Amino acid sequence: MEVEENLPYEEFKRKYPDESRYLQPCITGLNILISKKFYYFGSNAIDLPKNLKHIIIHGRGCKCITDDDINKLMKYLERRYRCGKRGTE
Repeated sequence: MEVEENLPYEEFKRKYPDESRYLQPCITGLNILISKKFYYFGSNAIDLPKNLKHIIIHGRGCKCITDDDINKLMKYLERRYRCGKRGTE
């Protein structure tokens, strides 16, 4: 995902009223990341090459990865896929 905007929830709600309708009110106070360039595979998850498998998170959580890994992943995805949604949850 290439983040274009990082807005507090209330500002996002004012700026994008239609898009904010699906969000839960409990996220008030948190920021919303906005992107038009993203890859979502959902149930159609892809296999990554061996040199990128270490960035996978199994289950919930987060992970710090290097800028080099981000660049490798972006090049890999851009060569093979168009941005957007590819699968379902």
